[in-house]
Amino acid sequence: TLFMVVKRRKDRILSLNAEPISEIPDEIPPAIAGVLVDGQVGAREIAATLIDLANRGFIYITKNGESFSFGIRKSLDLDKLKIAPFEKKLLSKLFEKQNYRSTKDDVEMRVGRHIFSIYNDAAEKGYFIKDPVMVQRRWKYTGIGLFILGILGFTHSVFFAPDPKFTLIFWAGAMAAAAVVIRLSGLMPARSDFGSFALKKWMAFRNYLKMKKPVEKGANLKGKYINYLPYAIVFGVEVEWTKRFFEENFVKPDWYESGAPVSTLENFAGGLFPLISFVGSILDKSHEPTVE
Repeated sequence: TLFMVVKRRKDRILSLNAEPISEIPDEIPPAIAGVLVDGQVGAREIAATLIDLANRGFIYITKNGESFSFGIRKSLDLDKLKIAPFEKKLLSKLFEKQNYRSTKDDVEMRVGRHIFSIYNDAAEKGYFIKDPVMVQRRWKYTGIGLFILGILGFTHSVFFAPDPKFTLIFWAGAMAAAAVVIRLSGLMPARSDFGSFALKKWMAFRNYLKMKKPVEKGANLKGKYINYLPYAIVFGVEVEWTKRFFEENFVKPDWYESGAPVSTLENFAGGLFPLISFVGSILDKSHEPTVE
């Protein structure tokens, strides 16, 4: 299993030191870029999607203490929006008809228990050899089967194996190995040649986002920071990307509101970035896997 994980992630390892590029490699949603790089869907992909949708004028985000709520622009018709299928599905879960605002309880009920899939869009673009969802499921179910077999073997050895019961060690090891297989099942999707080629460009863009020097001067710096922020979030470099703008003037985007003052970029980032853990806590409460 470990060999397969390394084999399937070798493209990312080889691209870690790619020469930085300052432009988005392709016009794809941040969540799909995140799946291409990490091979899995998590809190970062969903949080980045919410911020991207807000920046594109579809929703607004409000920080309420330690929680968040979301509102949809009243002029929007979900059925007529020309957005990615997974984005439309997310919005439909967040906002029922005639409901323009979503609280934490709403999010937990409608999103946490009806997790949408980003994999389908990534697979349709040709980034993966096979359906990533099915690949993950096969590995996960194999691990579960081995774990159950380990429990049965361990139980049988407790009652029927001769003393000293050294076979218990074997079955305990089998359960531990099965747990590793289950844990790593989300890392299994194999990229196509096209996916590997695209990955190198996105890793180069990721390296640009996390550079330590201030961002180069130019027009519309505020727009550049906000537009690239969802990608920085899916790549786990949102702090590094934000620090590159500390010397620039900051104006809060109109889609973000907070009970606390937001007069600086530090205030904005400090209030918005907990959205990642907020979404993660919702996913943890779901009894379903993060793919459909």
